Amino acid sequence: MLTFLALALAMSAGFLAWRKSVLSIALVIFMNPFDWPVVVGALTVYSNELLLTGLVLGWLGQLAQTRSWKEVSWLELAWAIPFLSAVFLSAVNAVQVSAVIKQCLRYAEMVVLTAYVSNTCLSGKDVYENLRLLLGMGLVVSVIGLIQTVAGPKAGMNLGLEHLTLYDGGVMRAYGTFGHPNQLAGYLILILPAAAIELFYGKTWQARAFPLVCLAVMLAALMATFSRGAWLGLGLAGLGLFVAVVPRAWLWRGLAIGLVVIGLLYAGMKLFPGPGVLVVDRMYSMQHPEQEDSVSFRKVCLQTAGKMFQTHPWLGFGAGEYELNIRKYFNETYYAWSAMDKHIHNLYVQILIESGLFGLIGFLVWLGYGVAVPARRMFKLPPGYARSILAACLAGVLAFLIHNNFDVLTVFARGTHAAVMLGLSLALARTIQNPV
Repeated sequence: MLTFLALALAMSAGFLAWRKSVLSIALVIFMNPFDWPVVVGALTVYSNELLLTGLVLGWLGQLAQTRSWKEVSWLELAWAIPFLSAVFLSAVNAVQVSAVIKQCLRYAEMVVLTAYVSNTCLSGKDVYENLRLLLGMGLVVSVIGLIQTVAGPKAGMNLGLEHLTLYDGGVMRAYGTFGHPNQLAGYLILILPAAAIELFYGKTWQARAFPLVCLAVMLAALMATFSRGAWLGLGLAGLGLFVAVVPRAWLWRGLAIGLVVIGLLYAGMKLFPGPGVLVVDRMYSMQHPEQEDSVSFRKVCLQTAGKMFQTHPWLGFGAGEYELNIRKYFNETYYAWSAMDKHIHNLYVQILIESGLFGLIGFLVWLGYGVAVPARRMFKLPPGYARSILAACLAGVLAFLIHNNFDVLTVFARGTHAAVMLGLSLALARTIQNPV
């Protein structure tokens, strides 16, 4: 049944990409939080991978039918060629070339989706409608996550999710529909800045009601994930957003007010028993990383990555082959072996190990283009909604990229989510003169 549904969604995405492009983006946004494995013969793929395959085929069909190749901005794809080439060349050192091809296709999906969103949203209205849908989906998964935390650790343990509890089983971390709290946190920090800007610029209380509810519920769910990497990413990106959109005359006063509000919230959470106190403890632990077990674990990850990098520094071990090679460099008796068995908990180091220096440099070049173009456009805009919403999209992407210093959030469907936000940023930079 689920296989049939995944295939039907893929066909629908292809048809919409061919006939009604903007709706195909809405379908991707709507389905992103819901991803399940699909077995097709000897091949296992995920439902969102099938959906994106259908979307790309539909887009290519539409371009072929209308002969509108020249109207497409191919720069988003051109800047990714060095990265994808390096990923493909990593097959030189791979044990299983099929794993490299599969990982290369996953990265290519992110790149093509970014270009597709950028070229499909032809007006500020298109971008705005997709942002509203993103806020709505963020609200849905946040409610699910909060219900999981409120239900408590016992309910999670009954589902075999004791590894998602903290403080000796004292609290259940929110994970939404993603299977892991860090994945939910990575999803939320991409869209929280946009929710804040929508709330700030709402002209009436009725217009502010929806973003207010979304912002409040998503922030609560983010706290319930207990994901410190996400908190740090959102905090730094939020500070950058604040500096970018607040008039200089109000900057220092605004920062002072913000610090007071944060201090009051920090103190207020300590008055609430249960999760409130635990969130404060989790925040406090960030001030003493040397005492944190997770920090020691990540140090071990980086040390292991250093050994692996020295073996194949230029082309890596082969994209998607980390799991096959980690056993040569580490003892499986390590207490957190299962946590580093699949990935190294740092996206950039993971790419460095699997695709070498060429792969990492290529990835950073592509990201640099995707961030620099909207940023340059943003700084040319006068203060106001247009500048602020573009800055919010960028802040979400930057928060996600910072968070990836502590995890690999593109291993699941969050790569799709990030590609949509990056594509919307590029589209907004191109169409910002149009009224929203």
